[in-house]
Amino acid sequence: MMSGHIKITLAALLSSVAVSGTAYAQQPVTNRDIEHNFYVSGFVGAAFPGDASFSGVQNPPIGAPAGAGVIGAPAEIDVDFGTDVNFGGAVGYQLPFLLFGVFCPRLELEVNYFKADVDSGSFNEAPKPLAATCQIFPFL
Repeated sequence: MMSGHIKITLAALLSSVAVSGTAYAQQPVTNRDIEHNFYVSGFVGAAFPGDASFSGVQNPPIGAPAGAGVIGAPAEIDVDFGTDVNFGGAVGYQLPFLLFGVFCPRLELEVNYFKADVDSGSFNEAPKPLAATCQIFPFL
């Protein structure tokens, strides 16, 4: 068992640590405390694209072979995408001031690459062999 003296000392030590941690957390951040630097970052991850559905009407070109479609008939296309890789990077600059006294604003240019292969698809609910790739290369 702990003696009364040790309990009081331990309680005083824990409360002083808690009070000093609270005081440290409440110190205001000033503009001179903020580092302003250029930075580079990158990321790699898995991409889980959602499946897509398209609907409309068939409009085969004049002279198309028989079975190419009927003008005005409904066309429902469903595409199932597979899981793939998403990667990109960014370069930026952290500005040397606080915005509203809280936020550290940054200027950043980000490049991202995303590719998804078509796993399967259907036309008017009939399975069809589809082979395609969707590539997206946005600049933000």
